[in-house]
Amino acid sequence: MAKVVVKKFGRVTAKKPAGSIKSKIVVGPGGHRTKVLAIDANSKTFGDDLQLLFAKNVEKARRENVKKLGSADRARSR
Repeated sequence: MAKVVVKKFGRVTAKKPAGSIKSKIVVGPGGHRTKVLAIDANSKTFGDDLQLLFAKNVEKARRENVKKLGSADRARSR
């Protein structure tokens, strides 16, 4: 039988990205700048790096939802 583990997930604090995460700014065709983060697939800390970037992407998406919809998790009613 599987063991059920309950854990409360808090917000990801602003950690300094590990050495295997590279950041660069790319200029798009319209002239707007975009920050791009990349992970080294052969890193020893690949799992931790992937989790960190995923959490940052979720936080960014929630911030954008709050600006557009007024709620972080709710879809707009039609």
